Amino acid sequence: MNPHRVEVVWFDTHGTTGWLDRLMTEPLECRSVGFLIHMSPRSVVLAAMFADGHSAPYGHTITIPRGCVKSVRRLADRGGRRKRRRRRN
Repeated sequence: MNPHRVEVVWFDTHGTTGWLDRLMTEPLECRSVGFLIHMSPRSVVLAAMFADGHSAPYGHTITIPRGCVKSVRRLADRGGRRKRRRRRN
């Protein structure tokens, strides 16, 4: 399995304790980037880390309820290795 990297824009709830001088009436818009490991009508699951061939391949996952998701955008795959900068003497 080779999951794709995606960016998910989603709305999160928020709450406070104590007294407020103004109300926050809108949910917080969040952006999460990671490996898409599951998407269903109920949820989107991302992993921050992926180790192909490992017995536990997913690390640092987040499950976002689909009703909170504004958009899912696939990110461009990086091909090859990054070029190293040559050090100047």
